[in-house]
Amino acid sequence: MTTKHEQQLQQQWQQYVATEAEHVELEFPQQRTTQFEKRIKPMWLTAVAFVMAIAVTWWLSFLPVPESSEASIAGAPASPSNEVAPMLLAANYRLDSLERRIQQAYLQGASDAELQQLWQQHQALAD
Repeated sequence: MTTKHEQQLQQQWQQYVATEAEHVELEFPQQRTTQFEKRIKPMWLTAVAFVMAIAVTWWLSFLPVPESSEASIAGAPASPSNEVAPMLLAANYRLDSLERRIQQAYLQGASDAELQQLWQQHQALAD
């Protein structure tokens, strides 16, 4: 139990705190950045990038290097580009050869009669 005197002191204290709280203004000092701090940040970033590059290079040195016969570089074909991949079905060899002749005829500017004859042969083989 609190006495009457304690209650009066508590009430006076609350009134005092309420009046003081109205006059209180909080001010936080602004952080000032110096020229030195502005220059040091890019240096740290450069140092971190350099260390990361070294770490990645070191890590990549432990990866196995494929043999030249096992893998091709950047998806390039393992065989020279002038070699033709073999057909899977023997029946398609003649059709493939004829299609190449038609392509060459178009590239060399063959006449319509020659193209018509080649397309007729193509149609006969395709059926």
